Amino acid sequence: MRLKGRSRRVLDGAHNLEGVRAALQTWQELFRGMPGRVIFGCLEDKPANEILAQLRKTGAELWGVELSLIHILT
Repeated sequence: MRLKGRSRRVLDGAHNLEGVRAALQTWQELFRGMPGRVIFGCLEDKPANEILAQLRKTGAELWGVELSLIHILT
């Protein structure tokens, strides 16, 4: 969706390295370039370093957010 007078915003909830690669490929195909800014958060059980390496290749400005996960044991 494009808001009048606003820049483009895309939300993708890639859950793993392959998902990030697919999202970046789709971005390039749809928008003919790479994102200018990426907001990134990752849980402890994900390969954060590998994902960040892929994101850094885009040249995008990277913003990090802290995520926490609460496990409920039943």
